[in-house]
Amino acid sequence: MKILITALADLSQAKGSTVHLLELVQRLRDAGHEVRLLVSDYGRPDRPVEGVVFIPVRSLKVRGLRYLTGLLTFQASLLLRLIAAARTDRPDVIYARHDAFLIMPALFCAIWRVPMVAEINGVLSFELTLRGHGRAGIFINRIVERFAYRRARSVVAVSEGVKAHLLEDLRVPASRVVVSPNGADIEAFVPVRGGGGEAEAPVFGYVGGLQPYQGVDRILEALAVLKQRGCRFRFVVVGDGPERMRLEALASRLGLAEDVWFVGRVAHQEVPDAVRGMDLCVLSKVPRAQGVTFPHSSSPVKAFEYMAAGKPIVSSDMDDFRFIAEAGAGILADVLDAEAFADALWKVASDKDLARSMGEAGRRFAEREGSWERSAARVEAACREAIAS
Repeated sequence: MKILITALADLSQAKGSTVHLLELVQRLRDAGHEVRLLVSDYGRPDRPVEGVVFIPVRSLKVRGLRYLTGLLTFQASLLLRLIAAARTDRPDVIYARHDAFLIMPALFCAIWRVPMVAEINGVLSFELTLRGHGRAGIFINRIVERFAYRRARSVVAVSEGVKAHLLEDLRVPASRVVVSPNGADIEAFVPVRGGGGEAEAPVFGYVGGLQPYQGVDRILEALAVLKQRGCRFRFVVVGDGPERMRLEALASRLGLAEDVWFVGRVAHQEVPDAVRGMDLCVLSKVPRAQGVTFPHSSSPVKAFEYMAAGKPIVSSDMDDFRFIAEAGAGILADVLDAEAFADALWKVASDKDLARSMGEAGRRFAEREGSWERSAARVEAACREAIAS
C-alpha cells in the first residue's frame, strides 16, 4: 500500500505520541508498505526518518490567536501538499493522526475520493482546556472532530476509553472504530537480571511527561508515607514538563529531596537503560487536574516499555490500565489515596519473588500483544479495510 500519514507533532521530543508516530512509520515500512509522512515543522527528530515532509506552522504572536493561527497555516500548507501528492503519486489511503482541526485531510479525502483512516490517541478538548485555550476554539475543534471522525472510513482509537469518547461525545458509529493500543520496541527493552537498587533501598522509577494529569505529585505523597514508616527507597523521575519545578518543590517540602532524583528529558534511545536501572516502575494518571475532569484514559507507551523490560508495575486504578493486572504484570491502586498507593508500592518492592513473577509476566505479554509490530498490524488491517470498503 501507498500510505500517506499526516500529523501535527514535534518529532524532536521523545514523548509517547512522537515515539508512537515514528515507530508506526518504521513498522509499516518494515512490512513492505510505501509510507510518506507530512508533519509539522515544530522540531526535527534526533534520528533520520526517510520520506518526511515538514509543513510550516506560522503563528501570530498575539494572545489568544497564536494557537489558532498556527493551526490554520499548518492546515492550509497541508492541503497544498496533499493535492501535490495526489497529482504526482496518488496514495492508496490517508492516515490522519490525532490533530487539532483535521478539516483539511477530511475535505481532501472527500473531494479526491481517497479513503481516510483517522487515529485518535487522546481527548483533545481536555488537553486544550489544560493548556488554557479559549472556549471558542475548543468548541470549533469539537465540531471539526465530529466532521472528520464521522466521515473517516475507519477510526483507530488508542484505548477503550478513547473509543468511548468517540462513541459518546463525537457520535462516531461503533462499527467504524478499531482499538489499537500502543506498544514497545521489545528488542530495545530487553530484560536484564537484577535491578538498579540494593535490597534495602529499591529504586522506583517513572518515565514520562510531567503534566498535571500524570499525577506524579500523588506518587510523591505516597512516597512520603513510606518514608514516615521508615522505608528506604530511591525514586527516579525521567522526563520533563510544566510540572517539574512544582514537583521538585513538593519533594523538598515532603522531606524527599535526598530520595528523589529528577533526571530530566533524555533521548528515547537512552530510555531502555534508564528503565533497566529500576526495580519497580510506577504509572499514574488522575481523573481530574486543575479543576478539569478527565473522563477517559488512554494507552501510555511507558506501560508497554515497562512490561517489555520485565519490570513490575504499580499503577493508578483506571479502566484502561486493567490489562496490567490482568496480565499479572503489576497491581493497581488508588493513586489519590496516599496510604493505599504506598501499601501497593511496598508490597511489590518488599517481595522479590512477586516482583520477579510480575516482570516475567509483563515481558510475556509485551512479546505476545504489546509490540509495535502488533500495533502496526492493526493499523495495516484498518487501512486495507478502508481501501476495500
